Amino acid sequence: MLRHRQGAIADAVASYTRILRQHPRHVDTLCLLGMAYGQLGQWNDAVDVLRKAVKAAPRHAPAHHLLATAMRDSGNTDQAIKSFNRAITCQSDFVDAYVGLADVLRMLGRTHDVIAVYDRLVAAKPASFEAWFSTLPRWRRLDVVTGH
Repeated sequence: MLRHRQGAIADAVASYTRILRQHPRHVDTLCLLGMAYGQLGQWNDAVDVLRKAVKAAPRHAPAHHLLATAMRDSGNTDQAIKSFNRAITCQSDFVDAYVGLADVLRMLGRTHDVIAVYDRLVAAKPASFEAWFSTLPRWRRLDVVTGH
């Protein structure tokens, strides 16, 4: 993990792969490997590994979120939307999953759905500064998209 943080992504991939030979269903290592593949632009590998993470731990919201992000970045927006929603189902107050979902919907021009996602986020974490703060920059982007 240190090599990953230092930017030595290929070394990190090798380390994670070695760990997974011993512990093939270790969810955190699968997630780290998926993130590393994504950083290398190897989206098919990222998606494959992150699917294994989700299979190993179906209620692990961060794994669903990372899978959704890899799917979004690889251009598979329909599956990304489903995975972001699964992350939210697993952890109803997972701010990053709401923000990721809203970003995909915004990319697709689904402005009303974006607003609904932010409404769900604030409802899930009404007293959370993080939830409210996460919506602010996105509202500005919506103004640009909608012309308001």
